[in-house]
Amino acid sequence: MPKIFERYAAPKNVWVFPGVSDTKLQEYKAAIEQTPPDEDLAFNPSAQATFDIKSLAIDPRARFEGFVNYLESQYIAGMQTPVVKLYTAPGFTEASATVAKEISERKIDFLRRFLKRVVEREIYRDLLESHGMKWTVSPNRVTLNWGMEKPELSFADIVTLAQISGQTGIPYLTREEVRRMLRKFGFEVQEEPEQPEQPPTEEQEGAETE
Repeated sequence: MPKIFERYAAPKNVWVFPGVSDTKLQEYKAAIEQTPPDEDLAFNPSAQATFDIKSLAIDPRARFEGFVNYLESQYIAGMQTPVVKLYTAPGFTEASATVAKEISERKIDFLRRFLKRVVEREIYRDLLESHGMKWTVSPNRVTLNWGMEKPELSFADIVTLAQISGQTGIPYLTREEVRRMLRKFGFEVQEEPEQPEQPPTEEQEGAETE
């Protein structure tokens, strides 16, 4: 592709000065090479000489659109997003973008699963076994999540946290949170009525006054 662009992108002109000496021809050649492309040239060859310009036209079959489209497609494929096509490519609809996005997401999911297996086997397992814990035991199994997989919450997890909260006094789960989770699991737990505010006692009023 670079050779094709270098050969055919810019037109080539042949300046013909019949009957002009070699010395004068070199002067004309130097003037042509030093002149900017947007300026015209004026020559005064001898009376016996004629002046002509012949352009080497590009072959109409040598089109560059295919090369440009190919490079653009490779660029978009590397970005792994069809958004650019929505703004530039005619006929590229939202449905086409959705299909392209789904294909890209499959590639990402495959890479995530691969890295997950490598990290868990090569790092997590060796780390646990070096501390005397068995990798095959379920409580010791450490997994890598990419923020897309949510751990499944079971009823036993709620009971365990509630017991730990009651034994340690640390409110990992409050009473209201436990009752709300039980409702989500299908338990018919009644809403607790709001407790009316108790008027302050004489001791509390005295403390506030002080």
